[in-house]
Amino acid sequence: MGKEKTKRHQARVAAFQVLYSLSFTQAPTEDDVKNSYLAIPTNEDNPQEETKETSGFAWELVHGVWSQCQAIDARIQERLTNWRIERLGTIERTLLRLAFFELFFLHQTPPKVIMAETLDLCKEFAEPSAKKFIHGILEAAMKQES
Repeated sequence: MGKEKTKRHQARVAAFQVLYSLSFTQAPTEDDVKNSYLAIPTNEDNPQEETKETSGFAWELVHGVWSQCQAIDARIQERLTNWRIERLGTIERTLLRLAFFELFFLHQTPPKVIMAETLDLCKEFAEPSAKKFIHGILEAAMKQES
């Protein structure tokens, strides 16, 4: 894994952790989101945002998902058959939100890389059965949008 990919992967991990935690606490203002983001511990294994500022890729992901959450959820819901987004597990919903934000709002990373990164995060944080579900939703989204 190259150094740049490692940094971006670690940024995605950090963003996932913040967004996951925000699923359990209210964050009605950007300051609330910033405080949650700034509370992420940094260490040698997590090189993202060593300066603890709200800048960089991890912050871009956190802020983007938070600010576009309703639009992202609507896009996810379009791809769910006989299922409501509220019924998804918190981990799966958070992973999909991150991926959908990168796919449809950020446009910096090729879709295949987003898919691979999301599935890597799925391996790290979700139950093994979630991988197939997440893959299917992302694959449908990528086909529909291409």
